[in-house]
Amino acid sequence: MRIVYRLSQDSRTETTRIAMTKHIPEQDARTPSTTHEVDTPRQILVVDDDKMVRDVVMHAMKLHGYEVLTAESAEEGEPLLQSGTIPLALVDINLPGMSGIELARRYANDNSISIILFTGDEETYSYEQAIQEGAADFLVKPLRLSELALRIKRALEHRRLKIEQSKLVGELERLAVTDELTGLFNRRRLIEHLGEEVTRASRYGRPLTLLMLDIDNFKALNDHCGHAEGDKALTALGKLLRSDVRLSDQAFRYGGEEFVILLPELKLPESMLVAERLRKEIEAASLTANADCNLTVSIGVAQHDGEESSDSLLKRVDQAMYRAKFAGRNQVASDSNDEDGLSLGVLEQREDGQPENGDERAQDGEAIDPLLVDQDRVGQNQDRCDGHDRGGHAGLDVAQCQ
Repeated sequence: MRIVYRLSQDSRTETTRIAMTKHIPEQDARTPSTTHEVDTPRQILVVDDDKMVRDVVMHAMKLHGYEVLTAESAEEGEPLLQSGTIPLALVDINLPGMSGIELARRYANDNSISIILFTGDEETYSYEQAIQEGAADFLVKPLRLSELALRIKRALEHRRLKIEQSKLVGELERLAVTDELTGLFNRRRLIEHLGEEVTRASRYGRPLTLLMLDIDNFKALNDHCGHAEGDKALTALGKLLRSDVRLSDQAFRYGGEEFVILLPELKLPESMLVAERLRKEIEAASLTANADCNLTVSIGVAQHDGEESSDSLLKRVDQAMYRAKFAGRNQVASDSNDEDGLSLGVLEQREDGQPENGDERAQDGEAIDPLLVDQDRVGQNQDRCDGHDRGGHAGLDVAQCQ
């Protein structure tokens, strides 16, 4: 047996039939239909300016286990969609004010909402047009409610697959720029982001500084404590950097035991202080379970000169890091070409606050600015660093570069 409703639809006095089969099973709206997965969203929106259409569709879809909200116009329905709780809307194309097609167009790129368009004017609108405008499906009146229920189920399943696909793509994009061991961005992402920051610094004259951290004696740590312990140390250091660096800054694993931190909007003196604070935190932290394998780092600092390329800046900060290595490790050093009103180089570190090697100025009672450096000792080693690659050269004490 079939119940047929005849409804006056629009200004053309079009007669629309909504057919509902009487054998639709009664079902508690609070429990999902057996034809739907338990976790399928159960709330839908019906937008039509005809109250009879809204009421009939609402009654039929409730029998399929859906919670149905209704609206007379797109303007009334859009705030409900924007609430984020409605996964699907059934929308008439011919609406007063904003049309159903315009509403579908607004949500064409929103994977969280599927819109099914329907109309009695099949001469003006088509399935192809509706899909191109962003609709998930298109129906022509008269609506058969049993078919409508299947179309809704299919649209919700398609929505679920699009959301899963979007999550998968996002995860793949994240993995492509993330170092698995440390959780930091990797070298690929560094090159991309550094290029953007260098362009911005050059164009607008904004300060940009890089820090390069290298774990001291990391090879010895691996040899003495094992590679597994070395991996744990890298992971712990990555966690420390993620929690310590300002939100506007970014930390990257550059390769091996080297890390780079971008400091936008910071000049060299401030960046030296940031580097020193990081050095102290890493030295004090217990990053390994073995007390004999605690880490220290040597940190190089270089500020963008306003014109140079990303490669040039990376080369200078790498050289600064080696200056810290040659000065005794567990220190902070700037590139010697950086000038910002101070003669910056290696920050000497002693727990008692006194300079190393019995600095004559200290012995004479002269106060020493902690940002001033022992340039002579650094210069003695600098020539040995030129052209040095991480594989070492004959006659060069590679341990000094670790």
